[in-house]
Amino acid sequence: MIRNLGLGGVCLLVIGLMLYKPLDLLPMMIDSTKVSGVLFLCYIIFYFLRFRHHPRPHRNIVSFLIITIISILVFIFGTICTLNGVFDSSPLQKHTETILHLYSNHGRSKIYYIEIPSWRYPNQRETLQVPAEEFEKIIPTQTKIHFSTRSGFFNYVWIDNYTLEF
Repeated sequence: MIRNLGLGGVCLLVIGLMLYKPLDLLPMMIDSTKVSGVLFLCYIIFYFLRFRHHPRPHRNIVSFLIITIISILVFIFGTICTLNGVFDSSPLQKHTETILHLYSNHGRSKIYYIEIPSWRYPNQRETLQVPAEEFEKIIPTQTKIHFSTRSGFFNYVWIDNYTLEF
């Protein structure tokens, strides 16, 4: 059951991050951790009540707890990420900004980012991920990005679509 929960969570997470790109991942992770903690405690209480008369309920308990908490965390985060976009009926908010800065991260794969002035927080920047083909064409301070955002069902702003003006 827990393995299926983790697998379902991974699927929901991929769907949520690909189709409904949230701008504020950290607050979303923190909130999903709070929900996951409560769910984890409820599950552990249920587990111990169910197996309290079992001859060895503590067998492999540490690995069980680790797998359980990771599965619940991934499932809750994936669910929040996906449902935030699926059930969002807020109107589109259109924005146009000039790209200020480009950078990339090198890990197992190269990920490309652009920085634009924040329309939500004065004197701050927003970071957006872009494909390599678009990254190569961008000229900082000259290329504009036109994009639409939505408020999100759980109030986590996400990008609906964008286009670049070279």
